[in-house]
Amino acid sequence: MYLLKRFYKQPLSTKLAIVTLLILVMGAVAADLYPADPYKTNIANSLQSPSWSHPFGTDDLGRDYFARILHGGRATLTVGLLSMAISTLVGTTVGVISGYFGGTLDAILMRLVDLLMSIPSFFLILIANAYLKPGMQNIILIIGLFSWMGISRMVRSVTISIKEREYIQYAKMIGNSSKNIMLIHVLRNVAGTVWVAASIQVANAILMESALGYLGLGATQPTASWGSMLKKAQEYLGSHFYLAVFPGMLIVITVLCFNVIGNRMKEGEAQ
Repeated sequence: MYLLKRFYKQPLSTKLAIVTLLILVMGAVAADLYPADPYKTNIANSLQSPSWSHPFGTDDLGRDYFARILHGGRATLTVGLLSMAISTLVGTTVGVISGYFGGTLDAILMRLVDLLMSIPSFFLILIANAYLKPGMQNIILIIGLFSWMGISRMVRSVTISIKEREYIQYAKMIGNSSKNIMLIHVLRNVAGTVWVAASIQVANAILMESALGYLGLGATQPTASWGSMLKKAQEYLGSHFYLAVFPGMLIVITVLCFNVIGNRMKEGEAQ
């Protein structure tokens, strides 16, 4: 009931973003319920236009494109959510430790962050991907481990202000360990900032995965992702443009929805 009340109080744009994301997630989760096999080839049915039997048409190998969109959504959303979880965990840990202890440790950690942020993260991801076996697990790890720096800076700035508050000082005076103070008091108060950063990070991770897929460095065949489908579709832009429209449109919609929700959460934090 509480979540429903919060939902009804949101602006129309946020409601639409939440409902759209729920539909996309449900479609990805229930992809196996769709009767068509996304991996079954049938050259005789290749490059068919959208019809009742194939709502999104078929690709160059005669595979049902709607089935591949559903399974591609599962891959893309999985990469986005899991890599977000990794980057949020690392960024929050570094940010809390750096902001809470300060001094030399803070200086070392922030210089490391500065160093990593001075190099475009996409190039770091490309380099790491070149030395690892292609696959979804490695893509998740690579994106997650090279995209936490912005989160750490946000969390650090909030932690610095929180650690000077009276209840933190009192917790130190009565003998609470630094570990307990960070886990119980600091994390509770930076949670809002973490949620905002996480929602935006999902969108960034999906864009990175899509870019890697478009460059042929993402999901390996026959596994589909929206980025890899977009790459394959460029060969048929002149004759079968719908092959690019569907995955491209879904990437844009998904990223837009996460950004709308993230901006709304940021506005809530500022109030």
